[in-house]
Amino acid sequence: MQRVVQFSSGNVGRHSLRAIIGRPDLQLVGLHAASPNKIGRDAAELCGLDEPTGVVATDDIDALIALKPDCVVYTAQGETRPMEAIEQMSEFLAAGVNVAATSMVWLVTPRQADDWLRLPLEQACEAGDASLYVNGIDPGYSGDTEVHSALSLVTRARSITVQEIFDYANYDDYEFTGRSMGFGMTADDETPMLFLPGVLTTMWRPGPQSRRPARRGTRRGPSAYRAVVRRDANRMQDDDGGTRADGGGAVRG
Repeated sequence: MQRVVQFSSGNVGRHSLRAIIGRPDLQLVGLHAASPNKIGRDAAELCGLDEPTGVVATDDIDALIALKPDCVVYTAQGETRPMEAIEQMSEFLAAGVNVAATSMVWLVTPRQADDWLRLPLEQACEAGDASLYVNGIDPGYSGDTEVHSALSLVTRARSITVQEIFDYANYDDYEFTGRSMGFGMTADDETPMLFLPGVLTTMWRPGPQSRRPARRGTRRGPSAYRAVVRRDANRMQDDDGGTRADGGGAVRG
């Protein structure tokens, strides 16, 4: 039986938590939460189950590492707080704990991820002889596995189109699917994250990109992205909102 720590209980985390609790081959040994109103509450309560698990949420990463889990399921929102997410995942990896995650969409193809993201995680994997695997539905299944499966049913394909149609009106992730995309903002507000030069290609580029930094004071790509997410992070009250399952790649030490 694998000992598992669930990291977050937000949009994705609560579904992951229910799955872990219900799996006979997995043992939930710890749960991380960032919101003060979640800390100290039983895992079952936070994911809508009736029978208590005896595992209560904590924000103490060292205490979770001390539980010696085999794996951490990291589903906290990472795209709006990448440096903190990298640091948190690296702590587990360096301690020898494998991490399976839905955060950090860049790692759908880790070899194409920028050095500022990939290298610290690779170094943590090597230090702890652990592995990091990022996968999910979008990206992941909907843009990769689903397409490959569909193509296996046809003789010839002239083009492939994948569309995402989703009602975000009631989706509890305002910082990323709201402010970062400019919804609910005015022309006088600060520039939304996804409107900054280079950010869209940094997150969803179709192929490899240059590692050369921008010059002459132009804030583009990863540097501009990191600057704005640090700004937005100051407004966030709960960093375990989760995403609709990001990723699809692995980093191995």
